[in-house]
Amino acid sequence: MSFSTKLSPCAHQTEKEIEKYYRSTPEGSVAVVRRTHGGILTYEVATFGLRRTSSGRINVGNSGDFYMKSGKNCWEPTGQTGLVVPTNEVMAWAKDHPSGEMGYTIYPEVHRGAQR
Repeated sequence: MSFSTKLSPCAHQTEKEIEKYYRSTPEGSVAVVRRTHGGILTYEVATFGLRRTSSGRINVGNSGDFYMKSGKNCWEPTGQTGLVVPTNEVMAWAKDHPSGEMGYTIYPEVHRGAQR
């Protein structure tokens, strides 16, 4: 049985794209929290509320606070939870895989041969 790693739909998003979306989109808009725990990719579609421009943070429902500049979680910035831009591709993947899926990478530079 062969195992091939596929590229996640958010793999090519940059910190600049993430920052632009979360700084310029109105509060109450869609936010997507990406988790990669245990080799399983999941996206939680939520809304973000409180934007604190002085600290550069936003709050996303039950997922906590995130830095707008990087999308990283404020309390675990090196962890496996972060924000991504809710593109059509990300939203479709989240709808098709509500419980997540194994076999996806978020690092395009590591897996150049990964399939989309």
